[in-house]
Amino acid sequence: ATPRALAMTAVMPLLSALFIVCGLFGGYLVGVGLMGVDAGSYMSSLRSAVDFHDDVLGSLLKALIFGGLVGLIATYRGHTTVPTSAGVGAATTATVVVASVSILIFDYFITALWGV
Repeated sequence: ATPRALAMTAVMPLLSALFIVCGLFGGYLVGVGLMGVDAGSYMSSLRSAVDFHDDVLGSLLKALIFGGLVGLIATYRGHTTVPTSAGVGAATTATVVVASVSILIFDYFITALWGV
């Protein structure tokens, strides 16, 4: 694997964790700040609704796999493209399409195996 693909594999779970925290904080701000929900009730409901194994670890596992997958697809397409502006544009479009479809396929199998 190339260093870029390894970097994608390493960074995607970190980004996923960051956005999980941002989503939880945003939900807290809306629930407590705008809707007037009691902070203790919100945190209690959050703890009972979120399963660490299924929700958090499952999303980090998916981010790890998707990061590696997208990294490998992007580096392969980048290294095999024609070195012109049209070639780079075509490779970029092909990368987005192949990566998107691959993520859908891998997500199906991960969900079937992991149960997330």
